Amino acid sequence: MELCRGCHERKAPACHWGVEQLAAAFALGQAIGMGILAKVPDRWGRKKVLLVLALGRTLSTAMIGTSRSYPIVVGGRVMSGLFSGTTAVATAFLADVTTSEERTSSVATLEASASLGQIIGPLVGGALSHSGFGVTCYTAAALGAVNLLVGALVLSDPDRPNQDPPSGEPASTPEQPARIPWSAGLLYLGVVLSTLGPAAFESVAWYYATDTYFAGDLVRSEDFYSKLLSCAGVTTFVTTVCIMKPIDCVKRMGGEKRAVTAGSLIGAVGCMGMSMAPTPCTFAVMAVLSVAGGSLVKPTLSSMLTMICPEHTVGRAVIYEKAVKAVARTGAPLVFGRLYERYDPRVSFYVNAATNILLVLLAQWVFPSPPRKKTLAGEAVEADADAADGAAANSDSEVVEALEDLERGKPDETSAPALDGSDQQTEFSEADSRDMGSTQSDEESSPKQLADFSD
Repeated sequence: MELCRGCHERKAPACHWGVEQLAAAFALGQAIGMGILAKVPDRWGRKKVLLVLALGRTLSTAMIGTSRSYPIVVGGRVMSGLFSGTTAVATAFLADVTTSEERTSSVATLEASASLGQIIGPLVGGALSHSGFGVTCYTAAALGAVNLLVGALVLSDPDRPNQDPPSGEPASTPEQPARIPWSAGLLYLGVVLSTLGPAAFESVAWYYATDTYFAGDLVRSEDFYSKLLSCAGVTTFVTTVCIMKPIDCVKRMGGEKRAVTAGSLIGAVGCMGMSMAPTPCTFAVMAVLSVAGGSLVKPTLSSMLTMICPEHTVGRAVIYEKAVKAVARTGAPLVFGRLYERYDPRVSFYVNAATNILLVLLAQWVFPSPPRKKTLAGEAVEADADAADGAAANSDSEVVEALEDLERGKPDETSAPALDGSDQQTEFSEADSRDMGSTQSDEESSPKQLADFSD
């Protein structure tokens, strides 16, 4: 906004392009950083990577605050994007310490904590902006330092043996390496489509409100946009905390696709409503609908991804998801900014509505259906119960068949071993009689032997 204010005051035509460069610089650094993070946390441990990310983010924010030229600001944004993988590593951390049943609510809680930052951040930034842009950056850097200190004192690397398969075998072998299934690529496509909405919102919403509702009044438009961001954060928080619980009940009945469909339809309605909103209040209501739809779709896609991937690949799959999302956020501001300048300002909303409809079609006919996973204890109890029921049924059927055979006077097949046993008993008795006869003859001859010995 500081850059936009200066451009508007100088009536510079490159205002939109400059802000798009800043947004794309951050997303580009984020995409590169996510590619590096795909393998590093497994080697170094989650805690070390989180601390390095917190340190890098703190230094990059301080660098932006001390910058006196536009290229340094762009470099600081790239550096900030490189160290912005905290959420991805934290999601992998949660995947290590939670079961498949707990993971959805844990990811939703993480999304809720991020939405709290979206609520408080714009309010604090707007209050500090009167003291200068540098003060805002230094405050953000100080918060990053506090985050680094808390992480160093509180966090510990999780034990991850529970990520091995249920059979107790190692997570991967040379013959069968741990791989993410190909069907995850379809979910990554859904992540890209669901990311276009927030990217369009961040790219053109402020310009659209300024040009359409406030006639270039930057003060009023900044105040409106800050409040709109806070409303978006509240919407995300309420959706992930209050609405995801009943959605979880629907998903336990196999309704992940239904949740994605509902969220996509709500997002499409919100995007079309923003393009036709006559007043700022109507625009804000439609924007809230769009954000609510995206808040339903994104955690559900993450949950589906963790359910179709093997347990020992969940962390890597989630990091790849964040990388794909970062790539989408890299190109989207450039595309939507150009569309805003060269074509109808509302074309970005139309494109976003179309992507939501495409996401509905993918959810209905393309996305894989995640299996219903159970805990190991539940599987063992169910297996024991099935085995006991099967054994009882077999024993009951054998008893009934034996009684029916006896009533009909039919020899039972199970008597064959008894006949064989009787033959063996007869042979054994004959051998015993021979042995007893030899024993008696020995006893009869023993007095004679004693007499000879006495003579």
